[in-house]
Amino acid sequence: MESREAWQQINEEVAEELFVGCGMLRVQPNDELGALEKETLANMERANLRGAQFVKSDLIDRERAEELGWAPKLLDFDMPRSSPTKSFEAVLDSTAGLTYCSKACAHFLQKAIALGVNVVFGAQQGAFESLAEKDFFQSPHKRAVGLKTKDGKVHNADIVVIAESSAGSIAKFKVDDSQAELWNKYASENFPVITWKSAKRDHQGKDVGSVYAFPRTPDGVIKIGYRGIKFTNFEPAPQGSHFTQDGKWSVPLPADQIQRIPEVAEEAIRQFVSIFLPDLKDVPFYSTKLCWYTDTIDNSFVQKLRHHVLSGSTVVGPIFKHLQREAIPLSIFQEHLAGA
Repeated sequence: MESREAWQQINEEVAEELFVGCGMLRVQPNDELGALEKETLANMERANLRGAQFVKSDLIDRERAEELGWAPKLLDFDMPRSSPTKSFEAVLDSTAGLTYCSKACAHFLQKAIALGVNVVFGAQQGAFESLAEKDFFQSPHKRAVGLKTKDGKVHNADIVVIAESSAGSIAKFKVDDSQAELWNKYASENFPVITWKSAKRDHQGKDVGSVYAFPRTPDGVIKIGYRGIKFTNFEPAPQGSHFTQDGKWSVPLPADQIQRIPEVAEEAIRQFVSIFLPDLKDVPFYSTKLCWYTDTIDNSFVQKLRHHVLSGSTVVGPIFKHLQREAIPLSIFQEHLAGA
């Protein structure tokens, strides 16, 4: 909630919505609340936030949603192949929403520049090539003293920070403002973020995983993401690497090879669209992209300082949840540098 309040303050400062509090509809695998959702609601109760949650099948919650203006986003979706027809249970979280990541990054870029940060852009000048290293006194290991960009220039630094994130497989649709019905239907004023984790198996015996969708952007883009199978591209790891699986690690594909998503991701997204955005079920994708996973082989994240390189990985949601809390990166530096 502290992060949400900070984003709302930034919205006021820039007179623009970087964070949109459109709510998030957590659609359940079937017509009942799942065990995880029950646990989530119990946690919300303990945090005094249960009043911001609206369970679709709960008449008291529906009345409260009506009073507070959230009822139109308690959407009903029929469960495919149910007889008699049933609808998915769902919980609307009115504290949630979305962040326009590109706008947020641009905002904090300008703040960094104003503070004197030197920013380097360009296909060659701004692209990482390798670490710049030198021998470390009385140690078999070298230490980083900066980084080298693809134009051959070395940028010296006391600490080199390497950070990365992931988002899963992404597909986008595009609606035009001339399509008034769709334009209004999928606007954030009328449509929440939707997340759905299907039942373990579909009617063909396939795992579907989790799929999520955002309201349209101001220019009409509707983004849908698939987070199920974690796609990998194993290659031999460099000799001496500390964490490998059978001597290999997963290396992202080049940018020109990630513009198409795997078949299993497309199938999951198409199934999701047929249920939750049926207006678009026969519409071709506007674009697709395979975003690489950054969690480790053992399903964890990296935060480590070694030889003057501070590396960290996470996923997009936590990054933009806390992006505006400038003290967090500082505290990480202070914690690690104390023993460097």
